[in-house]
Amino acid sequence: MNDVPTGNSSETVQQYYDYLYHHYLDTLTQNYYIHWNTLAWVLLWIVILAGSFYAFTRWQRHTRRPQEPYPVESYNGYIQESNGPVG
Repeated sequence: MNDVPTGNSSETVQQYYDYLYHHYLDTLTQNYYIHWNTLAWVLLWIVILAGSFYAFTRWQRHTRRPQEPYPVESYNGYIQESNGPVG
């Protein structure tokens, strides 16, 4: 049973190209694969970076001595303004 169109007319040629095209499309399969190993490494690095940023900010908050950002302004011995940490 041969369903390949034969002949040399324009309709037969078009049927032949349609046959080849459909035969090609029937053999195509689209495969996809999730690279779980790569995804795990990326997530691990995100967790490590977020954890180290959190640990660094907590360490900075607890080890740095609270200082006033600007010195106390005084004119003729009277304190005019003091900018310090709130709270």
